Amino acid sequence: MKTLNLLSLVFLLFIWGCNNTKQNKSIPESESITTVEKPNPNQVVKSNTNEKNATQKKLLETKPLSDEELQNWFPKTIQNLNQKSSQKGTLKGIEANGASAFYEGSNNKTFTLSITDCAGKSAVKIYKKYARYKKPKDNHEDDTSITHHFNKDGRSGKSVFVKPLNQFAIDFLYKDRLAITVSTQNLEQENVYRILDSFPFQGLLE
Repeated sequence: MKTLNLLSLVFLLFIWGCNNTKQNKSIPESESITTVEKPNPNQVVKSNTNEKNATQKKLLETKPLSDEELQNWFPKTIQNLNQKSSQKGTLKGIEANGASAFYEGSNNKTFTLSITDCAGKSAVKIYKKYARYKKPKDNHEDDTSITHHFNKDGRSGKSVFVKPLNQFAIDFLYKDRLAITVSTQNLEQENVYRILDSFPFQGLLE
């Protein structure tokens, strides 16, 4: 009996030794460790800075749209909202061309859009302000407001919804060229973005 137990122990040790040997052979030491290279933060910052400088140079060399062109661009009606007024210029104290329009619908629904061309020597200051939206930021919500950051489809910006007032305020940079500000009243979020998507911004750049 003792001999049988001893043989069983020897057999188990032999199997254990074989399993360890196979495992070591199946995964070579050189392949068992995967090295992942992390991006260099300094290179990312340098790349973003170079891109920003190139965009500013291009804007300085680009002829801006006139106030009249921008004012006439606004449609008279959009998504069941009627244009009630429009005006040239958007920012006081800065020589940048722009225009704005005010739309109104039923049940006190309002939509105001202001647009500024960032082309030209003075207007580059506007680009610098709006370009900060390209940096990723966390969204935020509390009892009174919802803040959402976005960077998609050529739009880099921020939207703020004020819950008690049912108001949206949206700022964004379009295609590194147009600075756009939106304010709404009594409109649901999906309707706000549906209206915004209906404006032919790309047509201004063609």
